[in-house]
Amino acid sequence: MNTIDCKVRRSETERVFGFAVRALARAGERAVGAVRTHRLGSQAGLSVVELVAGLTLVSIIAGTAVPTISRWYGQNELLRGADAVKMDVSRARMKAVSMNRYTRIRILSSKTAYALETSTDGNTWIGTTTINLPPGVTINTTTAEVRFDRRGFTARNDSITIANAQNKMLTVVTSATGRVRVQ
Repeated sequence: MNTIDCKVRRSETERVFGFAVRALARAGERAVGAVRTHRLGSQAGLSVVELVAGLTLVSIIAGTAVPTISRWYGQNELLRGADAVKMDVSRARMKAVSMNRYTRIRILSSKTAYALETSTDGNTWIGTTTINLPPGVTINTTTAEVRFDRRGFTARNDSITIANAQNKMLTVVTSATGRVRVQ
C-alpha cells in the first residue's frame, strides 16, 4: 500500500499548532495518495505538507489579528490621552490651592497640546507649561478652558473632548466643586 510515511513527531511546530497541523497533514496525505517520503535515520523535520499547513494557519491568524491590534492600540492611546488630561486638570486644581493662585488649562491652537498656567489676579497668566498629547490623539474642542480659583473651585469649566485617529472620542468633565472625570 502506497501512503505517506507520516510518523508522529513532537517538533516545535506540532507543539504550537497541535491538532490543526495534524488534521491538515492527514488531508494532505489523502490528496497526495501514492507519494512516499523518506527520512534519513532519526532525522526530525517537517514535510512540505506540514510546513504549508502551518504557514497557512499562521497567515490566517495574523490576518485576523492585525486589525484588532490596530483598533486596540488606537483605543489605548485615546485612554492614555484622556487620563493625562484628567491628571493635569486635577494637578492644576491642587496647584491653585497649594500656591493660593488662579490656575487654568488652556487648549493650544495646535490641538495636540495644552498649557497649564498660573495667575495672581486671574487676568495675567504666567508660568506656562506646555503638555503634549500622545501621538494620534487630538483635542476636538477649540476654546475649551478649565480655570480654578484660589480655593480650588472652578471659575470656568468647559469640557475637553479628545479623539483618536478612528474618531472615537472621550470627554474630560470638571464639576463646579473641582471633581474631574472622563466620560
